[in-house]
Amino acid sequence: MQNIKEHSKTGLCLIITAATCWGFSSVVLLPRLYNLSTNFVVLMQNLVPLAIMSCFMFKEYVNVLKLPKKDFFLLSIISLFSGVIGILAIVKALFLVNFHQLSLVVLVQKIQPIFTITLASFFLREKVSVRFWLWSIIVLAGIYLITFGLNLPAVDRKSVFLIACSLSILSAFSFSINTIVSKYLTASIQFSTMIFGRFLLGTIFSIIICIFSGTIWSFKEMTTNNWIIFLVSFITLGPVSMYIYYYGLKKVKAMVSSMGELALPFSVIILDYLINGTQLTLVQWIGSAMIIFGILKISTEKNK
Repeated sequence: MQNIKEHSKTGLCLIITAATCWGFSSVVLLPRLYNLSTNFVVLMQNLVPLAIMSCFMFKEYVNVLKLPKKDFFLLSIISLFSGVIGILAIVKALFLVNFHQLSLVVLVQKIQPIFTITLASFFLREKVSVRFWLWSIIVLAGIYLITFGLNLPAVDRKSVFLIACSLSILSAFSFSINTIVSKYLTASIQFSTMIFGRFLLGTIFSIIICIFSGTIWSFKEMTTNNWIIFLVSFITLGPVSMYIYYYGLKKVKAMVSSMGELALPFSVIILDYLINGTQLTLVQWIGSAMIIFGILKISTEKNK
């Protein structure tokens, strides 16, 4: 029993680490790609990691092609939703608000646990305890406090913000599907094959989207800074962080992993302070403490 608890804590810490990397990407990297189209950004976020991994993981091409039809289909679902639709939706949402409403977009995306818990209960037969719901509510309340404080959400009535919110919801749903399907697939295939296949198929899907949108030849618009950012994202948003995420996912239940991913908005607040000098209010610090405490309680909660 002690080993199970330790594995759960380790898994949650790994998921929080990956989520923090994604927060770094949202605050530091993505805003500096404003000169490129969103479709092309998603393509490069798949293509650059694939090109680097191909240098020392070339045999994974064969492993992906040899996957059973069911596993290949599930891997395609992961690639489509987490590698293309989810990223495309959140990047487009951030571009629409010109990165001036980061907290709003991130908060809306964090309704992901609602989707994940519902899907996990239905597909993975995971039971939900009352205490789990209690700590989940506290974590979500903390997210609300660090974003809006004690005020009501100030959502602009203009359609651009409504579209951004809708895209954030789509992103949340997409990553929820990724969490559930990945939890199932990690039991049948190797991490390396899953990660490589995710970027391989994600690249293929992205190329198709860029061809139909006419943005496939945007390489001429790439600057030196753009290339540097994409190389850095290989670690923060690429296979390195994905490996950390998948390894942690294997050690916890899908519903717990969805709570660990709430470290993303928390990291956004911290990085926004360190990089942009944004000051946190007392209420926001209280909300941050609620998030951390709630996540730790969830990690030690027994699943009956």
